[in-house]
Amino acid sequence: MLEKSIAEHRATEPKDSNGSSPRMSPLKRHGHVLPHEPLDVALVRHILALAWALQPKRIGAFPKIIGMMIHHYLTPAVARKLPDPERKRPGASGLCGVVGDTSVETMMEGMRKGLYAMGHVDPMKWWSPEERCVLSFSDLKISETTARFLRSRRYRITFDADPVGVLAGCAALHSKHQRQTRIAPTMLRTALDLFDAGHMHSVDIWDVDGELVGGLYGYDVGTVFVHEGSFQTESHVSNIALAVLAGHLADWGFVLIDSKHMTDDYRALGYHNMPRRDLRVHLQKPAPKSAKRWWFDPSLNIGDWNPAEGPPKRKKSASDITPDVITT
Repeated sequence: MLEKSIAEHRATEPKDSNGSSPRMSPLKRHGHVLPHEPLDVALVRHILALAWALQPKRIGAFPKIIGMMIHHYLTPAVARKLPDPERKRPGASGLCGVVGDTSVETMMEGMRKGLYAMGHVDPMKWWSPEERCVLSFSDLKISETTARFLRSRRYRITFDADPVGVLAGCAALHSKHQRQTRIAPTMLRTALDLFDAGHMHSVDIWDVDGELVGGLYGYDVGTVFVHEGSFQTESHVSNIALAVLAGHLADWGFVLIDSKHMTDDYRALGYHNMPRRDLRVHLQKPAPKSAKRWWFDPSLNIGDWNPAEGPPKRKKSASDITPDVITT
């Protein structure tokens, strides 16, 4: 009965002419418009970026950034080459170089090398600190509150259903007094290119009225999910998204979630720091075969999951799967 319910669920998904689920352009699928910055707001973002770079704990890297940007514009052909993530750069806090090419191929190659792109203004910069904040699924701490929400089925959960909405939510500052975004427009466009290529994925959380109230997005690289951003408009939703993602990744054969920089919140969830050289081993492995089709699996019992015991178990009967959690 359980297998029949899942089969019926899959049968309701949209199919292309070959009988497989298409990865249509998210802009065409959903009609969303990514955050647009008027000229005055873009100017404010550049000023804030400069103020951020000149803070005492970061000012040591500022001359390095300026030098790299000048080199980038004077020698564009050289700037397109990926930097060596292992090269020592004193005072640069993991800064490796300037992103000269945001094509899907270059971005994926960079991430497999242990690099990631980030920056408040163009051009984006390649970063690769000696340690990365990662989550091993067996270490994940799911609070009773999060587990209770998962068991209550208060929210509808989808994968890759509204990547543009999730990107917009992660980029917004959620304040009517602040119009600039937290993610540079270049990185938003790059994320959509990676989505269309099948490497970027979103976890989408919907309330009972069909409103997107939270989610996260990132990239599958080897056996690692490189977490780029999260957002929520209701309490605990981002933790629900993380637990659902981790449960599916563990079931599919992934090993880690990489969230880059340690914070108190990540530490409380079970994250730890991993040397870059160890992370690169996982980034360069082949992706799990079972992850070729990203879909929310309603049979996974994540509400009662104990990560220390391994991947989540499956529900025992089809009666445990109700329409509000059977999603595409």
